Amino acid sequence: MLTFCYIWINEGFELALNLLLHKKNDIKNDNLIVLIHGLGASDNTWKQDGISWIDLFLTDDTFKNVDVAEITYDTFHLANGLLALMGIKKLKLGKFKSFSVGKGPFTTIETLARELKREIDSKKIKQYKNVLLIGHSMGGLVAIRYILEELEHNQTHNVKGMISLATPYNGSSFALYNQLIKSINKHAQIPSLEPNSSFLDETIRLWQKHLETINLDFKFFFGTEDTIVPENSAIPHIVRSKWTGGIPLPGDHSGILKVENHSSISYRHVSEAVNEIFERDIVLKKK
Repeated sequence: MLTFCYIWINEGFELALNLLLHKKNDIKNDNLIVLIHGLGASDNTWKQDGISWIDLFLTDDTFKNVDVAEITYDTFHLANGLLALMGIKKLKLGKFKSFSVGKGPFTTIETLARELKREIDSKKIKQYKNVLLIGHSMGGLVAIRYILEELEHNQTHNVKGMISLATPYNGSSFALYNQLIKSINKHAQIPSLEPNSSFLDETIRLWQKHLETINLDFKFFFGTEDTIVPENSAIPHIVRSKWTGGIPLPGDHSGILKVENHSSISYRHVSEAVNEIFERDIVLKKK
């Protein structure tokens, strides 16, 4: 199997976010799955023990005309920016060492959402009729913020739906922010850290504002053993019923992404959601 990759690079300035396009062949396809990782190395998110979600999608016979794009960004920049917004100036790295926060380089989820727009608006991605965003953890926040800002500014786009995997819509436990600190330096320690909720508040406000006019499909997955982003955070408050609005997957925060083949529980249910969203858009177009 041949896989072609494309990456956008702006010479002279290091972008926080890049898009890599994976294709099974050189045939022009209509549908595109966009994977957005959370904190941590992107290659560890979508590929574990040699098994890649990208390869599984590209070799899945149930999909028609599908390519896969992978969003990558430097989570150090994001962690640095988020901690700066929280008012954290220094992290203790050990007995005699410390790390200064917010002196750059850093970025924010809002900036990543804007850079995601840049990639989706590019000529290379505009050729796809249907785009589906899949975000894990904070990657889901990047995806939903992009969608809501597009709606807020009356922009046209080719995104037809979104799937979130353990995304902290309603805040999260200390464990997530401890993970954020560790992404800067594995030895970093901080006694207590209260998350700044202004971003989440604004996101939910925009969501509620456009709730009745959003013509997109959303699927919210959570891990049954996830102590970082539990069920009550992975399903946003705008969902009327947590019983019908959330889909459980076996495993913890990262374990829900561990798959062995097309028959693995997590892959099977996520791929079914992908097909459902793409097929729904086709039905809507026929009406």
